[in-house]
Amino acid sequence: MKFNIFLLVGLILIVGGLLYPMVTVVVDDSPPVIMSTTPPYGTPCKSLDKLVVYCKDLESGIKSVIVTIDGASYTLELSYRGSSYDIWHKPLDPPFSSPGEHTYKIVVTNNAGLKAEKSGTFSLYSTVKFDWYINGQKVTSKDATIYVTTRTVHFKCVKVEGPADSEIKAVYVVRAQDGSEVETLVTLEHTGSGVWEGDYTFTPGRHTLKLKVYYGTTYIELSIIDLQIGDSGNFFIDPFRLLILIAGGILVVYGLIKREE
Repeated sequence: MKFNIFLLVGLILIVGGLLYPMVTVVVDDSPPVIMSTTPPYGTPCKSLDKLVVYCKDLESGIKSVIVTIDGASYTLELSYRGSSYDIWHKPLDPPFSSPGEHTYKIVVTNNAGLKAEKSGTFSLYSTVKFDWYINGQKVTSKDATIYVTTRTVHFKCVKVEGPADSEIKAVYVVRAQDGSEVETLVTLEHTGSGVWEGDYTFTPGRHTLKLKVYYGTTYIELSIIDLQIGDSGNFFIDPFRLLILIAGGILVVYGLIKREE
């Protein structure tokens, strides 16, 4: 095999190209994107036990995430890096639980030095209390049985203590069976300061209901009640059906009498 200068030079260039130190330049002129956060904007909760920020920067990547609450700064750590987003978090021990409204600011910086910021407020409440009324009767225990004589039932929920009315997302009544929620019957409307009301028409009989309030990211199940429409016994006859049965009975008796004649 003859010596080939071209082969030798080509091999030298390939090896040199692989071993020669190289610098990669990434052009990034877009700031990071903040996707979702804990605490969420404007959301009331009882306490805050962690800070979480979902963010992304597909060009140069996220370098740091800092959350400031009421002037105190917390540096978050990377807990997940994916192809489409990162998760940065920091546990709070003890949890942040000072009642009232608080301000926060989130600063996310990428490896090019560009920043994205997000500011907002969240509220903490140590006590949340609502009173429920069904046809004017106050629900005094979570496993009460309420007796009513009308099929259309009026529900009323009154806030005693808790977040602002604007932070209450939903107040509603749910039908339950064997401990599981079957369907939402009625969503109450905000009718005044701290008051939500609504009506629902039931069929006769016993109905197991859950009375619930949804605020922030929290569902509060305030009561599980049995609602009895009509007679408290197991047998209830609609008045119109009773009239038909009586009329039928009279005709049968009359027919038997005429038969004997």
